[in-house]
Amino acid sequence: MKKTLALILAVLMVVALFAGCGKDTTTTPSTDTPASSAPSTGAEGTDTPEAPVEEDSPYNFAKGKFAVDENGFALEKYEYTSPISTTDETLSFWTVCYSPALMPESGDWNDLGYCQAQEEATGIHIEYVLVDAANRAENFSVLLASDDLCDLNGTGQFFYTGTVEEGIYEEEFFVNIYDYIDYCPNYIYEAVNRNPADRETMLGVFYKPDLIYAFHALTDRVQISMSGFIRADWLDDMGKKPEDVVTWDDLEEVFEFMLSNYETCDGPMAMYQFIDMAGSWSLNAFDTLPYCTADAAPYNFQIDGQAKFANSTEGDHDLITMLNRFWNKGIIIKNWAGCAQNTDFKGIRDGRIGYFVNSATGPYEITDNTGDPDCYWLPLQKTLRYEGQVIHLGESHSRLTGYGHTTVSASCENIPLAITWCDWRYTDSGSFLISYGVQGEIWDYNEEGKIRFTEWTTNNPAGVNYEWVLIVHTLNQLGEHGLEIASRKFAQEGGEGIAACYDVWDNFEYDAAYQWPTDLKLSDDATAEAAKYSNDVATYCAENYLAFIDNSKPLTEWDSYVAGLKAIGLDSMTAIYQEALDEYYAA
Repeated sequence: MKKTLALILAVLMVVALFAGCGKDTTTTPSTDTPASSAPSTGAEGTDTPEAPVEEDSPYNFAKGKFAVDENGFALEKYEYTSPISTTDETLSFWTVCYSPALMPESGDWNDLGYCQAQEEATGIHIEYVLVDAANRAENFSVLLASDDLCDLNGTGQFFYTGTVEEGIYEEEFFVNIYDYIDYCPNYIYEAVNRNPADRETMLGVFYKPDLIYAFHALTDRVQISMSGFIRADWLDDMGKKPEDVVTWDDLEEVFEFMLSNYETCDGPMAMYQFIDMAGSWSLNAFDTLPYCTADAAPYNFQIDGQAKFANSTEGDHDLITMLNRFWNKGIIIKNWAGCAQNTDFKGIRDGRIGYFVNSATGPYEITDNTGDPDCYWLPLQKTLRYEGQVIHLGESHSRLTGYGHTTVSASCENIPLAITWCDWRYTDSGSFLISYGVQGEIWDYNEEGKIRFTEWTTNNPAGVNYEWVLIVHTLNQLGEHGLEIASRKFAQEGGEGIAACYDVWDNFEYDAAYQWPTDLKLSDDATAEAAKYSNDVATYCAENYLAFIDNSKPLTEWDSYVAGLKAIGLDSMTAIYQEALDEYYAA
């Protein structure tokens, strides 16, 4: 295997946590048909083929045993005969545990109940190689340099600094899963034929028409991962309900009421140091994606065919003007510049704030820990600039759940077996096991026959939120692959309230008019050229854009800031993206 990048990787490994998310393609695989053409839905598919005769085969692979469309893509889910293998083979799996306190005393992940159940169902032993989250980048670079990757690598593409094509075709580190679609019918079905209108999921799985670089964490239904919550007991005192808060003007009025009526409230609006949580987009009603950090260039999008970058547009000016006004009124929490995650919002628990962005399960943990027994939180619908506004940017309806994915190493001695084991996690039975874990340990049926978490899951000795229990004792959707049954998040008493959050959050109009085309990907040369400017642009934005909020930089200098941003490299980046956009629309 080639190792031309080995020494460079060992010395210059850069943590690219967001680089591999949302990979796109332009056409339906293995055809010249534009991607906008829906994949086959079955009417044009073939009958289930006769299974090839495998005399005394030790494997129960799926190849040749399921119906396919004209592209060779599975038209149906496939349930494997158990066990898949009778050879006692072992696959190594490089992964991470985010909550070591929840690990078994032995430190061996195979002592977890659901891992044992996986092995019993598949007949495949997994040797887990657990690496501390803080050391994963360094460890991965060492493995690459020594050409010693595990057979399976959780979030492997994030920690590889080269392009997808380099990792597969030039360095030959990873497998192109597209070459093995006969061994992963469930994954392909979920990506293509489960819902032929679901282009976002298909384009997220297929990096190119004939290239799939990883098995991704998918969910069985689209859900907004995070959005806003309002302190509902304070809203009650105001004589309002969450549905009365529609616009930012409405919310500003609520904030002013909170400041005037509660002595403990010294900044009702919790805000991150990077303004908005990437992917939640609580502020995208301003037609921008204001995630601002020195670690990444601003998000790109387009408005009426013109390439744009966040943190520099008219919408950004309007947003910053509002946030500066909020700061001057005392609405934004004082320590916002030091808040990188929800646990930094100390006021959630001591009554100082009345609004924050979180996942749907957040209020349960927060309410249990607040000092005010009357405190309760309710989801707040997408805050708009004006009633009836249609959101143009920032929302996603892909069933990819985020960062979680698994790459397969080209050095694996039995690639079909590794592919098949990965695919088993998308079967109906495999998905249920990895989503819920072992009955009696993580969940059980209540008297009404509904699945509910056990007492240990919700009140575990480590004292962590049950979502972290699931990430260890079931599917780790942050770091691995599989099909998550979304309703597992609601399997606690009162879980119906969690489920209701998604209905509230999804109650807005969205047309994706300003979204960068999902299937438009820069060429390798254009990507490399844009990268020359991205670090300087990111640093300049972080040092200046954020300064307008707390008067460190006066708003009168906005035009000067934008001019400086363009001069330092944003104009060059915009020209690169504009050329790609023009070619895309001309095709």
